[in-house]
Amino acid sequence: MKLDPKLPEAYNGVGVTYYARQDLKSAIEWYKKSLRVDPQFGDGYYNLACAYAVDGQLQAGLAYLKLAASKGYTDLDVIERDPDLEALRGLPEYKDILADVRGP
Repeated sequence: MKLDPKLPEAYNGVGVTYYARQDLKSAIEWYKKSLRVDPQFGDGYYNLACAYAVDGQLQAGLAYLKLAASKGYTDLDVIERDPDLEALRGLPEYKDILADVRGP
């Protein structure tokens, strides 16, 4: 981050480290920092969706998953298999997001 403070992947990587340690609060803070650096960074939105879903904040998880899809995170295989999103899968909004990602 010192070498390139505009690299969202660096902030996201710190968030991933906190997430792996199950420190969701810190992970969320770092994921949000990645988005302040680059508001188009789809991975940051996706990781926020996962963190909020795991934390039981389902509406926030859905909102960030929708944003991730709108910012180019469209890997359906990952979205459908990621255990971190399990709490969202039964919600109609989740199915709507997947339909949007699949397209016409």
